[in-house]
Amino acid sequence: MTPTPTSSLQPAKLLAAVALALAAWIIGDVAAIEPPPPIETIGAQRYGLTKTVRRGLATELAKNEPRWRGFGKRKFSTKPWSAEDDYHWHVQAHIERKLAKRLKQPPSHIWALYDEIVAERWSATGLPNSVTHAAFSATVVPLRPRQR
Repeated sequence: MTPTPTSSLQPAKLLAAVALALAAWIIGDVAAIEPPPPIETIGAQRYGLTKTVRRGLATELAKNEPRWRGFGKRKFSTKPWSAEDDYHWHVQAHIERKLAKRLKQPPSHIWALYDEIVAERWSATGLPNSVTHAAFSATVVPLRPRQR
């Protein structure tokens, strides 16, 4: 019996070739995905929320930030990292207990919007400049700054 060309290939080589072709196809698809545009440039909807509603989230969180930071400073007056943790607990509670329920969105969507608000340094509308410029910024010096 004469061997056919495919029977002379070893199964491992055939499997490697298929895996390589599959990886190239997946990488090609992933590389073609465009990153989402910055939140400021997004038009009508994101996670089903209009830009006006998203702006309102930034304003609501910025309005509450001084009060939430004050809670932590009173509880942990000598421990700035604990005060910062307390502030973030209040942000988390507000996002997960109030905003997600009120907007009928999963908390992960609100967290994604919060992340973009902070990353894009959205200012809060209708607030005094002292609140607007201080909102969403770190207040504690790093314990171990990164070495460059």
